[in-house]
Amino acid sequence: MAYTLRFTLTFVLTLLCVVLQYSYIFKASVRAAFPDGNTPPRILQSCVASAKGGKLVGSNRDCQKGEGPVCSVAEPCTPCDRGLSCDVCSASNRGACGFVEGWGPYCDFGGGVVGACRMCCSM
Repeated sequence: MAYTLRFTLTFVLTLLCVVLQYSYIFKASVRAAFPDGNTPPRILQSCVASAKGGKLVGSNRDCQKGEGPVCSVAEPCTPCDRGLSCDVCSASNRGACGFVEGWGPYCDFGGGVVGACRMCCSM
């Protein structure tokens, strides 16, 4: 009986040590792969499927950092005059964003300036 208990205890402690070592190795490898603390890009399908900020549905514009499907103050969109994959203006689409204060859409004009989006599509 003592031999079985000793073997089981040794096995459990050895397994615990191995699991702990692998967890530290995993954390160290992730830290080495992304030294700036950033994680790999996360693209939400709800963002890709949206037409936020005048982007073409299905494009990844303004979806590279886990942004949602709307151009909010926290996650502003790139104006079409600076961005790619914008919806093209036509007789039926003059580019009016339909801006509503507090709801959006909001655009990132660079240098930390976020403001109301007025025209969505490229002229």
